Amino acid sequence: MPQEQLSQSSPQPQQQDASASSAQPPLVTLGYNALQIGMTPQVYGDSDKNYRARVYSNLGIEGDKLHLRFQGLNEHGVEYTFGRNSLRAGASQFPVDIVVASRYLGTATQDVGVLDLGVGVRVDIGKLPLIDYGFADVIKHTGVGSSHYSGPEAVTFWGKQMGPITLESTMAKKQGAPLFAEFEVLMKPVTSVKGVGLRPYARSESFDFSAHTFTVGLQLQFAPKP
Repeated sequence: MPQEQLSQSSPQPQQQDASASSAQPPLVTLGYNALQIGMTPQVYGDSDKNYRARVYSNLGIEGDKLHLRFQGLNEHGVEYTFGRNSLRAGASQFPVDIVVASRYLGTATQDVGVLDLGVGVRVDIGKLPLIDYGFADVIKHTGVGSSHYSGPEAVTFWGKQMGPITLESTMAKKQGAPLFAEFEVLMKPVTSVKGVGLRPYARSESFDFSAHTFTVGLQLQFAPKP
């Protein structure tokens, strides 16, 4: 039916009711959530990091016009604990969000405290050529935390599926500090039951691409991922 006839054949109150009923309440969504258990060969004497448990957390509240999303990376070793967590908010159809990001650091379960805290913007870069998903953060730190850092920071993350494997990269750079680079290879899940999958992984971490730390292990993930 042409739009003009449809408009004329429907009373105005019914149109208003239909419009009101089409508005959906905010939804709580679970994104990519996973648990990694790995071992680090002591190639460079990293005796304090020979065991690692890492948790990825993603939780969101999605509305028709706005969203609020939490993203966490929290890691625990024999003698240390570390995490980077962020909260971002923005318009549902806009690729730029306001983000608040913070790191914490400690020795095992003792002396855990805020390392830094910053506010900035996050840009969705998942539509760029050659990658499948990712983001870029531009952060201005506040000086809060044990590092007392108040300068800028750039953080990028991207992932790309290549056949049976997925390659991911994270890089972070603060003013006057070495470049942190992490590359992770995720194999195709060896088993998947009701959205829960088990897959091997390998990861390399370095500062200025030297003195690499390698981790290998298994990942239990709770959401589909390439």
